Amino acid sequence: MVQGFWARIFASGCSADGHEVICLDNFFTGRRENIAHLMNDANFELLRHDVIEPILLEVDQIYNLACPASPIHYQYNPVKTVKTSVMGTINMLGLAKRVHARILQASTSEVYGNPQVHPQTEDYWGYVNPIGVRSCYDEGKRLAETLMMDYHRQNQVDTRIARIFNTYGPRMLENDGRVVSNFIVQTLRGRNYDLWQRQPDPIVLLCFRFDRRFDSLNECRWSLRSDQPGQCPRIHDQGTSR
Repeated sequence: MVQGFWARIFASGCSADGHEVICLDNFFTGRRENIAHLMNDANFELLRHDVIEPILLEVDQIYNLACPASPIHYQYNPVKTVKTSVMGTINMLGLAKRVHARILQASTSEVYGNPQVHPQTEDYWGYVNPIGVRSCYDEGKRLAETLMMDYHRQNQVDTRIARIFNTYGPRMLENDGRVVSNFIVQTLRGRNYDLWQRQPDPIVLLCFRFDRRFDSLNECRWSLRSDQPGQCPRIHDQGTSR
């Protein structure tokens, strides 16, 4: 079962591999036409559902990919953003516990906030403002990771956490508001590029989503960080970094 931004491309790969896929989406930022090619696939089922509401299903694996990642979208309704990360994760973990499913939480580089360490390692806990306009996303994702680990420690739920950096790829919204989509839109419209210098770290790590997939929630087939090809340092496996 999959939900969220990565769900459409991920579902295509899983269905092609012969897995039965149930996709949940409330279409807050998604578009139905993005999955039109899957609608006649016997292995694919779409449910219009918001993860902040409980749902009862029988599944083997859960990929919790729900939550808008663009500042434009997650700041539009910050309370909804927090609910998606917190209540949605609680609901998915409850489902995983009930049916003994393995679950992956799509986390984010934003759990580090405004990091004082570059590059960030998994033993760095971040530097986060809990009351800023971006906090609905940063702190929501941090609490989602907390819930994943607490359900694992307390209830032995089989959990995984992936910290994903700056994802882009086919079917992005043109008003996504982040650097890659902005460059593409500005190019197509013949406009000048907007450039910002990030200090102290001018390097932005980008993840192209078209060919990124998780292999049975155990490992990452491709790097989630563009500066470390062939590695997947942001996969957390019950206390072990990969």
